[in-house]
Amino acid sequence: MQATLAGLDSPSRRACEARPGCAVVEARCYCPCRGAARTAVPDGPEAPACQCECGGGPPATCAAVDPPPPPGPADEPVFGEPVAGLALGLAVGGPNFASRAPITVTLALKNTSSAPIVVNSHVETDEVHLDWFEIELAYPLPTRPGEPCRADFEGHALRRVRVGLSDDREESARIERTLDPGEVLRHRVDLRGWMARAVNGGQSPGPGRYRVSARYRVQAGDGPWIGELSAPPRLLTIEGAPAPEMCGVFIDP
Repeated sequence: MQATLAGLDSPSRRACEARPGCAVVEARCYCPCRGAARTAVPDGPEAPACQCECGGGPPATCAAVDPPPPPGPADEPVFGEPVAGLALGLAVGGPNFASRAPITVTLALKNTSSAPIVVNSHVETDEVHLDWFEIELAYPLPTRPGEPCRADFEGHALRRVRVGLSDDREESARIERTLDPGEVLRHRVDLRGWMARAVNGGQSPGPGRYRVSARYRVQAGDGPWIGELSAPPRLLTIEGAPAPEMCGVFIDP
């Protein structure tokens, strides 16, 4: 659904804002005032709102906002393609989070083969480090300021942040796990907490919609299973008003 709004303060605008699942996409260089800046009659106080200095752009519209995907159980990740009998899965608890709430992400390894597989699980220190896992958080940039973004992020430049899940340590031990056929190994992490660490640049994700992806990689000589896995990306939303450079409205492609 997409409808053109007749005026800046029209009943159509108010109806759009009151309708669940809809949002106003503001006009860009659109001149709704007939004759503005084109006649000898002085323009009135409405002139700044007419945007006639540039003109030729689309009017304001009422667009359907694509809802976030329905949340799945926090411990039921979606798995990617297996490699050598092993698959990586990713789940995002929520997927809506308050602006400063922990962001719970589940990483999982599943044995998809018919025989046991030994894998690197984690590094044991005074806490759990996941040296072989990496999470990426990305958000799309609008093509033009104020424009809506595609809900699938396709066609947009992405700003990416890679998040490592290991930190400085003095003593540690690599922990391996044997997974029977069909068995799943799960690790739950607080993504916000790991992003805030100095090793990841002391970052804090602000309000907006993000795409989360994950990777598991073990190089030769570093473990019994060797290879690289990826999981299908998931979406999460942090509540609040996004920063100006981020997309604030999403529409179906």
